[in-house]
Amino acid sequence: AAAAAAAAAATVTGAVAGAGVEERAELESMLRWLFSRDSSAVLLGYACTQDLRMLMNDFGIASATPVDSTLSEGGGVAVRCPVVDFQHLAVARGCGTVGASPSLRSTVQYFSGLALDKSEQQSRWELRPLSESQFRYAALD
Repeated sequence: AAAAAAAAAATVTGAVAGAGVEERAELESMLRWLFSRDSSAVLLGYACTQDLRMLMNDFGIASATPVDSTLSEGGGVAVRCPVVDFQHLAVARGCGTVGASPSLRSTVQYFSGLALDKSEQQSRWELRPLSESQFRYAALD
């Protein structure tokens, strides 16, 4: 689990660090809207606490009162928009083993019978342009 969290953190950090000035400004604008009181968006994620914390820190976005308490427990991050963490839903449905949270790959396998290709997980996300397989991986992940 620690390795997966480190990989996810590296992916987010690499993607943000490798972004150009225009990409970063666009991303910041979208994140500020997403985490604002004006947003009616619902954020869907999978074990996304670390990613949210890093994005908010990287862009200087202050946290607020949590809407989804599952993300604020145990040192989580509090956000203004509702967050649905599919990992919590998977655990509630019996996916995974006692005392261990299921991975995205095992959750998708459990509910759909499909296997996710994770070959791009540790690729060089900081390099531009991203490859077609990196875009495909990011969309599915």
